[in-house]
Amino acid sequence: MQALFLIETPMKIQLSSIVEGIEFQGLESYSYLNLKTGEVILIADEEIRAVENGDDISEQAEWYKEAIASTKVFLENQDQYLELPTKYDLNEYRIIENFVYTIPIEEQREEMLNLIQGKGAFSRFKQGIERFLLKEKWYKYRGSEIEKFAEEWCQENNIQYENEPED
Repeated sequence: MQALFLIETPMKIQLSSIVEGIEFQGLESYSYLNLKTGEVILIADEEIRAVENGDDISEQAEWYKEAIASTKVFLENQDQYLELPTKYDLNEYRIIENFVYTIPIEEQREEMLNLIQGKGAFSRFKQGIERFLLKEKWYKYRGSEIEKFAEEWCQENNIQYENEPED
């Protein structure tokens, strides 16, 4: 990851907001950090097109109207936002591979290594963690890795962050 901006935010950002922003992105939606407010927003290509085309949204659901309003603010103030890294930047395959190497039972580890090779690796991986009852361990590991990734991104971009207090 390369830092594009070195801007200090006026407050500490909740790291969980950054993590959620990274995870909620899709093929046609991107998450941004508002550097003035600390809010993470998700903007979809469809919403940008609606704003740019001046679409009539009067008959739309309230949540969509709110999304369009956020998109307008975003488009008018893009210099106040920093795009969060995407799942592609995260390299989830590498996380999967590293997780497999943590499996203590050699036969399971070897089978999982075979499952994650080639086309369809992600779906075979999901089947494997179900079969070996590793689903809970996987999600804990994955969450920890995404959190580390988000921390590194914040540090590289001079974003002050904090973890939410534990209950």
